[in-house]
Amino acid sequence: MHYRTDIAGVWISLTLVLLLFFLGGCARVPWSTIIEGDPRNQLEQNYRQLGANRLQCPTAWDAEVAIRWSNQLQTRSFAAYAQFLYPSYLKLVISNPLGQPLKLMVTDGSSFHLLDAVQKASTTGNLRSFAMRNDLPWSVIDRSWIDWMTGQPTYENGQITHIRNDREARGVWLTIAMSSEADGNPNELLEHVLFDHVNQRIYERIVIDQQQRPMATIRYRKWQEFDGCPRPIDLSISGLNFGTSVDFVFSDIRAGDFLPETFRLPIPQGYSRTLMP
Repeated sequence: MHYRTDIAGVWISLTLVLLLFFLGGCARVPWSTIIEGDPRNQLEQNYRQLGANRLQCPTAWDAEVAIRWSNQLQTRSFAAYAQFLYPSYLKLVISNPLGQPLKLMVTDGSSFHLLDAVQKASTTGNLRSFAMRNDLPWSVIDRSWIDWMTGQPTYENGQITHIRNDREARGVWLTIAMSSEADGNPNELLEHVLFDHVNQRIYERIVIDQQQRPMATIRYRKWQEFDGCPRPIDLSISGLNFGTSVDFVFSDIRAGDFLPETFRLPIPQGYSRTLMP
């Protein structure tokens, strides 16, 4: 079975980008009336408490993950083993049915390293360079993407501007303005978050840029608790370039004791080396 090296791009853009179902397709947005006064203050407090609860959860964990990646031309499915270390470390190992690693990718949130055992090739570089070469929006990649993957609030660098009721009574929508310095210039994204304040869960987030262009949409379809901490075990990312969507199903999630050194890959002898400066 042959896997292309752009699987790393799926994870980096994944782990990093999301979706918008109501722009250019649906007739109306999924929220309705604005919530003000004491009810708004209580909802905002509940949302911030959700973020504070994260501090009580393991900062390192691993899991098996089934990934389905599709675009307008093809669909690929594969299984992998993943390790995470908050806030931005990831290791992804794709193996053949005999358990032999075919591709390994690590990132620390600013750089990446990909090993291709089939091609006997090593590729390293920074994520900004990767984004430029693969037409990925750096303003999205330069974010707390593990929070997005794990269904956690990302309000630390943003401001809650509006809270609205959901049209289908699934919870409330928080609009959060997040600023960064993408490409050296001030940049702002808007994140619309569907928050179930009763069950303390995020079920959807929509990210758009300051020109109201869709950047990504994430839906958290199923949650499960591990070590007393809720984790999404079934999520989808859509609205990516070229009609790309990615589905993730996690299983066998365990707390780990990983260190940053865990996310370094030695280059085997005889491998070609490519640097993306």
